[in-house]
Amino acid sequence: MDRGTFTCLGLGTSLGQKMTYDVVCEVVAPDGGKILSTFTRGHDGKITREMVAGTGRYEGIVASGIVEATGDVSNHKAWNVSELQSPNWYL
Repeated sequence: MDRGTFTCLGLGTSLGQKMTYDVVCEVVAPDGGKILSTFTRGHDGKITREMVAGTGRYEGIVASGIVEATGDVSNHKAWNVSELQSPNWYL
């Protein structure tokens, strides 16, 4: 979403070289529409994104797919989640 404002809350674990996390994000569009998404990273390093709800023009949105982290993901600020790989979209 272009110019959306993200608010996220998550929990992560790191055991040796294995890292997992679960994050819930609400993004608010400039027009007030909202999307609620979850991000889950398993021990295999794959990050799954699911869009579970929306309001306004996003009402009824449901999507899921694998996203690719780019850059240094250890700081959790360098993710590129604009591209869903193999997405399943339902509107």
